[in-house]
Amino acid sequence: GTIHGPARQRLIREFLSTFPNSEHITFDALSEEEILEAQELSYGSKVLPRYRFDKAEVAVLLGADPLASGHSKTEFSYGFAQQRKIRNNQMSKVISFEPALSVTGQNADLHYLVKPQDLIKVALALAHQLILIENRLHHPEREKSDLVADSSVQRVLRDFSPKKVESEIGLPQGSLKSVAKDLWSARGKSLVYAGGLTTRDSSALSLHIIANLLNSVLENEGNTIDGTQSVSQQSQGSYAEMLRLISEMKAGKVEALLTYGTNPAYSLPQSAGFEEALKKV
Repeated sequence: GTIHGPARQRLIREFLSTFPNSEHITFDALSEEEILEAQELSYGSKVLPRYRFDKAEVAVLLGADPLASGHSKTEFSYGFAQQRKIRNNQMSKVISFEPALSVTGQNADLHYLVKPQDLIKVALALAHQLILIENRLHHPEREKSDLVADSSVQRVLRDFSPKKVESEIGLPQGSLKSVAKDLWSARGKSLVYAGGLTTRDSSALSLHIIANLLNSVLENEGNTIDGTQSVSQQSQGSYAEMLRLISEMKAGKVEALLTYGTNPAYSLPQSAGFEEALKKV
């Protein structure tokens, strides 16, 4: 699994240097690989950002349950609780879109049941309202900015108006527009957080990329999301790397395999073929 400590990481580097053809692969039973890939595609760095729920005045969750199944539940719970305390007659607003009621969803101010495959439509509808409507309405000087003027962005978002998406997936009329307005009013102090087991379908990576787009438009990068200064060192595992290892094991290219802190034979589905491949090591 993921190893955080610098001492153990140094020992691994020293071990690998002794065996030039060796390789260290990190595997977590529950990985946040899509977040890392989305960060690399969006910003150029394959990192797991630190999500600052303690700074978020408006949080929108897309299939995510950070209090119960997030990669940093203790940190998220502490930050979430800090913002749910009433200060000056105000506290944070939490809006959850998810397929089934979760721990975080139970504590949300607004909760909407949405099928897993429709979460990406919700994200695109919010992007439509924020980029094509709110941004132009409140900042006409940005009409020619790269994002607003980008024909590919306009083409993707054009067919996902909030009204149309609400009708398609059964949300109350005006709900997505209202959520977008809440996010816009809290620019730099809001947070769009996607993920969770329920989002692990063919659109998972796209959902995270759109979440990145929303957070960038809302100026949350560097405020409620830290992807540069103090990134998270958790959940660094890669399913893709593990599947590559299994392929090489099956081909007889692996002479020795050492596992530490993880049990792929138990964690992976039988269809992955890990146990079968292990017999050829």
